[in-house]
Amino acid sequence: MTLNVASITLFGPVSASPRSRSVRPKRYRHYHTEAQDTFYVINGTIRVSTREPEEEVCLTVGMTYSVRPGRPHLVANAGAISAVFLVLQGMGEHDFVPLI
Repeated sequence: MTLNVASITLFGPVSASPRSRSVRPKRYRHYHTEAQDTFYVINGTIRVSTREPEEEVCLTVGMTYSVRPGRPHLVANAGAISAVFLVLQGMGEHDFVPLI
């Protein structure tokens, strides 16, 4: 589901299987030029890895974490069961700039 209200976009729920723990960072690490991503976990555990500065945060049910515009990040399942989470993108251009 994608819901856009007054330039705030909600993606989700998003599901990540335990196999996604082997995500290749170069392929999926990205940033958004203007929009902030906020992650909210509904079920399971996700890992948000960021650069500039380097940081890795594990989120469980009910936890949130925000990534500022321009900050490279990668989200993966950090648990043994499927993870379900919402992604809320704030105001600004909703782009996806992959890092190679």
